[in-house]
Order: sequence, then C-alpha cells, then structure tokens
Amino acid sequence: MPSRLPRSAAPALAVLAALTLGACEQWDFTGLSPGGGHLTSVAVGPMHGVVEVGDTLRMGAAGSVDGLLGLLFYDRLLDAAWSSRDSGTVRLVPVPPPPPTDSESVAQVLVRGVSPGLATVTATARGISGSATVRVIPPVARIEVRVTRDTVAVGDTLIVGAIGWDAEGGHIAGLPLQIELAGSIRALGFIGENTPVVAVAPGEGTITASFRGRVGEGRVVVRAAPRD
Repeated sequence: MPSRLPRSAAPALAVLAALTLGACEQWDFTGLSPGGGHLTSVAVGPMHGVVEVGDTLRMGAAGSVDGLLGLLFYDRLLDAAWSSRDSGTVRLVPVPPPPPTDSESVAQVLVRGVSPGLATVTATARGISGSATVRVIPPVARIEVRVTRDTVAVGDTLIVGAIGWDAEGGHIAGLPLQIELAGSIRALGFIGENTPVVAVAPGEGTITASFRGRVGEGRVVVRAAPRD
C-alpha cells in the first residue's frame, strides 16, 4: 500500500493545487493516469554504503508508483525480497516488519560485513529490482589527523587531512570520515580527506576526525601575523 510522501513532496502538492485552481495549462501531465499506483522502480540506499568486517549497515528500499498517485505517494515495499550474490563479502540479516502503527517505515535489511571487498545488495518486489553497492572494510583501529604545518601565522594557509588505519597498519582508503574544524582555522572549501584551511585569528585550531566512535585529533598553533 502506498504511503504519503514527507514534506519534501511540497512541489507535488503545488502541482495538484494548480490543477484545482485551473492553472493546468502550466503543467504537462502526459502519461499520468488518473489513478495509477503501480510500482515502476525500486530505490535502495544508501547507494554507496561502507561497513566494517563484523559490523552491520542498515539499508532500506522504497518504490516509485505511476499515475497521479506517484506525485504524492511512495511504495514502502514491505513485500520486498533482499538478496546478494556476494555471500563471501556480506551476509544479509532480516529486519522484522514495522508494527501496524508505523505507516512510514520502508523495507529494511541489515548488511553484515564478512570480508573486505565490494558487494551488491538488491531488493526485489513484484518483479522489479533495485540495487546499491556496499564496501566492506577492515575494522578501523585508529584515525590519524595530519597537518602540513603545526605552527602558522594569521592569514597562512595549510592542508589538513585524516586517514584511517587497520590493526595491521594498513591504510584504509576512502574512509568516509566526519571532519570538524574549530578554533582559529577555517576551511577554504569542502571539508574532506585533504582540506585547505586558513588561519583566521591567534590561538589554537583543532581538527577532529571520526568514524563510528573512533576519533582522531590534531592541533595547529596560530600566531599573530608579523608586522611589516
């Protein structure tokens, strides 16, 4: 049974309002049946999930429906069947369906990491499938924050970065770290694995990188700019 879209469906509401007000000449409804509601596609997310060996990642699936119903509703896919051909990399753990009082939750599954590598996880309902890729990584033993200089002057720029290491001392490439800057430094762009920052005031700048409870920290001393 389709479920109502969340607030993000406001554009669809505007479309229906336009119809009610007689402004339908502004909209193209070609191909939309008055009713509809038939499943047309399946979306699985997160699209590029990351999970450590021995840990689990929760994934979900929802479906798009045709017709005018598709403007306001989505299919929860509670009848979806989950599968993966990469059983040596991941193991799928069923999630009980939501209680009758829950009218919003979609189909879900837990993906447990078995060995490092890539795996495709698929949800299938009524003959229609959707897939997403999961990357299984070794357990993260520590996170290291690196800075190109640990002492700078106001106005100077430097690069800060963070990387993850496994228990064998191997670098875990592409780890989706959450990086936060505080104090006397500011990012000059997108905050990622290697971020350009600028020193904005005398004091101390801190860099914190984290991944599922593991945290690494770094500090930069910022001195006043030298006088000419």
